[in-house]
Amino acid sequence: MIKKAKEFALINPDTIEKDALRELNNVVKGVIIEAGSGLEREKLEKERNIIKRKIKNLKDFTNEYSSFKKNLTEIEDSLKPIDFIKKETGVIESDSFNTLISQLSKELTEIKEARKTKTPIDKQVLDEISLLNYQLTTIESKLESLPIENKIFENDRNKYMFIGEVKAKINLYTKSDSSPTASIEKDIKKIEEELESITIDDTEIKRELTIKLIEEVIREYMITVGNAMENYKGFLPEFDYKEKSLKLRKPKSTFYENVGSSSNHMFLHLFFSLAMQEIIFKNKSPYVAPLIIIDQPSRPYYGDDGFRKADEDQSDDFKITQAFKLLDKFIAERNENKGEFQMIVFEHISKNLFKDMENVHLVDSEFRNGNALIPAEML
Repeated sequence: MIKKAKEFALINPDTIEKDALRELNNVVKGVIIEAGSGLEREKLEKERNIIKRKIKNLKDFTNEYSSFKKNLTEIEDSLKPIDFIKKETGVIESDSFNTLISQLSKELTEIKEARKTKTPIDKQVLDEISLLNYQLTTIESKLESLPIENKIFENDRNKYMFIGEVKAKINLYTKSDSSPTASIEKDIKKIEEELESITIDDTEIKRELTIKLIEEVIREYMITVGNAMENYKGFLPEFDYKEKSLKLRKPKSTFYENVGSSSNHMFLHLFFSLAMQEIIFKNKSPYVAPLIIIDQPSRPYYGDDGFRKADEDQSDDFKITQAFKLLDKFIAERNENKGEFQMIVFEHISKNLFKDMENVHLVDSEFRNGNALIPAEML
């Protein structure tokens, strides 16, 4: 109906569909718009032809210019012996001869400069062609929306019959709850309500708060293990977001400490792993399972055979016990928060080191004298 109205010049030919309904209503109410789309088409077609001619002329110029540079190349080849003549006849004392050679050398230099592969002229012409092509595309797009010809009404009777048809269809759809316009407006309103209900968090602020929470949780872990951290007992944990690693900083210092000993590294590893699981739990993330498997945290203190290394200090047992106290406390807090978590630890230590810990359960006795995690008969 809108297309037909444009053909009859009742509404503007460049009116978009959203505004066309309003113009059709005006037509029904008696406000007739003489669109004059024929004049608009004629104007655009004239502009299109002018631009096409400009593009053709520029392309012809480009081709001629390329031929010109090709001819220069051939001329340059014919002048190349000049360099040889200058070198071999340097002893000839003749003003006329020297003037001729000098002039030919100058022309050779100018030709070399003129036939460069890329020149400002090349770029300027290509840019102009690109701009004209863009303008041509825009005009052709406008022409597609205009009717090729306007229909002329034979008499007023046909004109008013069409306007009456428009009025009937407008009344039919605008009064119906299922009309396309009503449906679209309803959908738009629903989407706008959904957009307004969306809460967008500032990720920068959230990241900073999360890092602070990680460091706060790890500070509590460091208090739990106490003297097991030796010289780093009172240090402050810092989470390096860029490297995704845990570092220690001395209070009132701006430098990270180079933490030594595998014992301290083991504790940092436990701190980091447990803290990340705690953050995941607090954020209610469903993507990471509440499970950690730890293989022999006592490795810094015990050898592969399960016996404490001879050169280790007697405080090794204390450090291992403190590590298990940390794991036991982690499970206790998760239970208090009505959460679930399972931790499986493979160890070579004596069960006396974690006795009386409420959340540490020995699955099997010590693996010695043939008793192994995987029995020999199953291999």
